[in-house]
Amino acid sequence: MFYEVVSPVSNIPGDSWVEALIDEEKGAWKTELVCNVFLPHEADLIRGIALSANLPEDKQVWAPTTNGLFSVRSAYKLAMDLRPVAPVGDVSDGSLLRRFWQSVWSCNIPHKIRHFAWRACKDVLPTKENLVRRKVLSERITGLALQVIHGYAMVCGNGCPVGAQRSGEAHRGGLGTLVE
Repeated sequence: MFYEVVSPVSNIPGDSWVEALIDEEKGAWKTELVCNVFLPHEADLIRGIALSANLPEDKQVWAPTTNGLFSVRSAYKLAMDLRPVAPVGDVSDGSLLRRFWQSVWSCNIPHKIRHFAWRACKDVLPTKENLVRRKVLSERITGLALQVIHGYAMVCGNGCPVGAQRSGEAHRGGLGTLVE
């Protein structure tokens, strides 16, 4: 967990190191200085940090990596982790949507149900509206009884497959009897 210091600018230089806050002779925090520089809740957190008995020399360490060295990749990951969580209903960052789909794909239900749910949510089921939008059907075709039969085999009212009707072919019997 990372904490952001919100204390106002203090009376110590901005380029100071942590060692300026430590009494090297006692091996303890300079309590009065810490309390003067930081807000009370920050000072409490700082004073709660245990100090090493041998007080090693200060050095910069990039905490998000295991080796302590900065990398663009680790900075990007940190930036992504620190982004504010989107409110419910807002999926602009994709995390809520990603979790939703992970839960759908991990459900113990038949694959065809999962895929149907995905197609319904993505609005790609072969409804008349979608078929017209994708120019599979013409808007001029009205009163046409489209049904999804065994998979996605579509037939029209006179019994011919939708694709066959568009190409002018005639088809008698077969699936057409299911629609009538």
